[in-house]
Amino acid sequence: MKSTTLQITAAVAAIAFTAFAAPATPPTITASAKAAPALNKQKGETANAQRVDGAIARSQFSLPRKVAEGRDPFFPNSTRPYGAEVTTKAVGESTPEVEFLLKGISGTAEQPLAIINNTTFTTGEENEVIIKSKRIKIRCFEINMTTGTVLIEYAGSRRQLKLQSH
Repeated sequence: MKSTTLQITAAVAAIAFTAFAAPATPPTITASAKAAPALNKQKGETANAQRVDGAIARSQFSLPRKVAEGRDPFFPNSTRPYGAEVTTKAVGESTPEVEFLLKGISGTAEQPLAIINNTTFTTGEENEVIIKSKRIKIRCFEINMTTGTVLIEYAGSRRQLKLQSH
């Protein structure tokens, strides 16, 4: 009985050893398989529609431009994949009215700081502020601590913000 158990154990060990010891070889693509995509293109088929000789199929993704073309599977109600419509500004058209709030001025005379819509700026700094769930990039040109004003640039025009008195 012991010899039979010993023989079975040895046979299982030998099978396991050969399974792990055998080197894995990657699938090779033959010359006829390399020519297959060209033949498929001539027939009007796509080359990726077919697996050839065990080669790994590659996924292709494209971003939809309209809701009818597809949705984000993780965020189906999101409009992010469709991009924003590009609008051009006509000559003489004013910039859209955006509410910037100067909430505070602090720092030193050499390094003044201004808080605009919960974002801190120093002189010459460009950063984004959040207004109505949108990120808007502005540049802070000048912070005047004595008058309580800040000069900013937004959408090509400069504005002066005054510190709100309580």
